[in-house]
Amino acid sequence: MKKMLVTGGAGFIGSNFVHHVIDNYPNYFVTVVDKLTYAGNMQSLAGLSEDRFEFVKGDICDAELMDDLVDKNDYIVHFAAESHNDNSLNDPLLFVKMNTWGTGVILEAVRKADKKIVAASIEDPNYALVCETAYELNLPSIEAAYEHLKIPEGQRRFYYKKRLHHVSTDEV
Repeated sequence: MKKMLVTGGAGFIGSNFVHHVIDNYPNYFVTVVDKLTYAGNMQSLAGLSEDRFEFVKGDICDAELMDDLVDKNDYIVHFAAESHNDNSLNDPLLFVKMNTWGTGVILEAVRKADKKIVAASIEDPNYALVCETAYELNLPSIEAAYEHLKIPEGQRRFYYKKRLHHVSTDEV
């Protein structure tokens, strides 16, 4: 069985991704790590089979935890982030810590373990619309949602490198 770590998997987009993987890929076991701040909700993970899913309450800035979790998984999908940019006005350093340092901690764990990662930038409201459309219409993929919404291919930004597969949605 393949093992996948999903950071921020109790958030709106992350949890929908986890449900999609569990529902459509029976040979995957998914570990979710989430700090459960304002954006994370355990209810969004309700109904997942415990023989294919585990939850770890944790912080992506915890290097020891991330080293351990990354090492135990074949694939890493990174959704964890502080969102709602207006909140950054109240605590800008929290955004820097989580979105920059936390991502750096994950990337270092990935580098040390020689794994691959998919990192998703989800600040753009169009991406939320694309994911919501895929979910509501039960479309087979995000790409199908882009097509359904008639977003031109040139505006879909996917960057692939050896180790980091970055889905940049802030330019969609």
